[in-house]
Amino acid sequence: MPDGPVEQFNLSPMFGQMPGFVRAVSSKNVIFYEIGLITEVGASLSVRVKHFTPELEGWEAREVYIDRPLVARDSTNLYFDGITYSRTGPDTYVVYFLNRSGTQERNTLVIPFKRVARLPSQQ
Repeated sequence: MPDGPVEQFNLSPMFGQMPGFVRAVSSKNVIFYEIGLITEVGASLSVRVKHFTPELEGWEAREVYIDRPLVARDSTNLYFDGITYSRTGPDTYVVYFLNRSGTQERNTLVIPFKRVARLPSQQ
């Protein structure tokens, strides 16, 4: 991310859903939290997310979440509306996130991720 690292934690899929949690930080503070869900919708998938401030105030209205349906996939990529997950190795992937403001596309954030066995603070 432009301001600092992003940590993502995903649970194993269960009952057609795979929940996850994101923490985006700068060198001085938490920027935001995100609770996400990759979920089965009919015969396809969708990414659903809600964002929160460091004080846990929701960005989206209480009953609203962002829904990004799957539009295509191939052997190493999942293409959702505005988000692409691209596997780059056995323990790495890149997320391409189309940053929008309303209907206007602003830029694409490229966020590389690497699987770690333990968080550095736990070792």
